Amino acid sequence: MREDWLIGRLHRALEEHDIDGSEAERVYQEVGRMRDLAKRISQRHGGALTAGETAAQQGRLDTLASQIHWLRENAFQRPW
Repeated sequence: MREDWLIGRLHRALEEHDIDGSEAERVYQEVGRMRDLAKRISQRHGGALTAGETAAQQGRLDTLASQIHWLRENAFQRPW
């Protein structure tokens, strides 16, 4: 599952001190919310997401993965 891969990536970033604990917690919570949303939506369709819902979920995961990448590359120094 892609969420598991993302969590693994987050663990590595945290272990390597490329992301701080508060940012890691934010991402963990976001992944949890995404999993909950996918579960609720899929229950309406007999346990599966529609193609559009799957694409939307993948887009959210892409955004989250990009945020982790940006944080790692910039040593979690936000631009503000």
